[in-house]
Amino acid sequence: MALRQFTSRCSKPLWSYLPAFKSNRIIPIAKNSSQLIETVPKSGWNLLAKDKLVASSGSSLLNKEQHTSSLQNNNNYIDLFTNNLHKKFYMPTNTINKINVYQDTNSIPISIIENFNKVEISDPPPSKQIIKKEAVRMILIRRRKMRKHKLRKLRKRMKFVFAKIKLKRELRKEQEFRKELLSQVEAADKFDAKAYVDQVLHTLRYHPKPETEDEVRERLRLLKKKNKYQTTVVRPRFDY
Repeated sequence: MALRQFTSRCSKPLWSYLPAFKSNRIIPIAKNSSQLIETVPKSGWNLLAKDKLVASSGSSLLNKEQHTSSLQNNNNYIDLFTNNLHKKFYMPTNTINKINVYQDTNSIPISIIENFNKVEISDPPPSKQIIKKEAVRMILIRRRKMRKHKLRKLRKRMKFVFAKIKLKRELRKEQEFRKELLSQVEAADKFDAKAYVDQVLHTLRYHPKPETEDEVRERLRLLKKKNKYQTTVVRPRFDY
């Protein structure tokens, strides 16, 4: 009942699109589709008038078939449930965001195959500023890593060669140390204690130890302090 009230209030005949009225209801109309809209009263469709219109197509199935066959031969009709719709006959529309919606978007088959041949591929415009991509830091890191890697491979390959070189180096050091010890032993065998003592005594007697600058300065200071008040007598000498 609510559906009939809704369809009766519409300004355009929506009842013909509903599945409840789908059973062989064909409305004759002229080529100009505005005649159907003009015949609609402002108060809406009357259900009795619709029943009379449907009953006019024939009470029996035979009359309906004859009526449909006669209408199919005539071009001045519109079948609401076939593809034979007049070009000026439109479904009720609704405006959403200034876009006229005539068909459900979910019923349109969406193609997932895209034609990439139509896509124009173009290079970007050349920039005036030259951008240099220099990975200096990465190059340095790469060199350091390669140096470590090569040294590791060299040590692994030259393991026994380096061991022989190290052994020869240790033997050479041992031979030099032995020569030094032998020279010290020879010097100890040739040492004469009496001659050493005589040489030390001769140095102390005849070759006194030379004074340093501090010692000379201290000696002169003491002489000045000693002869400070002897001004009337002979001037002291400071050269001894």
